[in-house]
Amino acid sequence: MLPKKILLCTDFSDNSKPARQYATDYAKAFEAELTIFHVINSSRIGYPLLDEGMPADIRSALSDIQQSVEKALNLIATECRQELAQVQTSV
Repeated sequence: MLPKKILLCTDFSDNSKPARQYATDYAKAFEAELTIFHVINSSRIGYPLLDEGMPADIRSALSDIQQSVEKALNLIATECRQELAQVQTSV
């Protein structure tokens, strides 16, 4: 059975670049879709849960972080699309 989807998790570090190349190579070899994924860790800004009761300033900070992450993921996706037809991103 050949993979139809490849998941690339990234933290945007230099150490994640080799994983990106491997994921791109595998997706290309198997003609698979590549999904590039990043997890926002809300505990780093002092809030462990994403509940509705979250203070507005924390919600605003997370929104800013998410926009920044989406921009960075889109840059990586644009690079990957030079070699691949199917590239998705997820935060």
